[in-house]
Amino acid sequence: MGAELAIQAFSKSNSQLHNFSDTVVVKLELTREGGKWVITGRAIVRNWDGDVQGATAKIVHDTNVVIDEVSAFLTGGENACFMHAGMLCC
Repeated sequence: MGAELAIQAFSKSNSQLHNFSDTVVVKLELTREGGKWVITGRAIVRNWDGDVQGATAKIVHDTNVVIDEVSAFLTGGENACFMHAGMLCC
């Protein structure tokens, strides 16, 4: 029992969003066939606009299956930290 392998991926860069299109910030490739994975993530988002804006962060499988999704409305200039967790069996 216990974790067999830990993998970390991150992106410190500021990602530009394109209106209402999804933007990939970090991508993991899980290569072990038949593996069971626990995936956690954190996304820090900021509303640079002066109006209230909706923000969503997701963990998505290759086939566009949403594993976890967090949404919130942010006031102008507000930051938010979205925490994610999900399980995936390949």
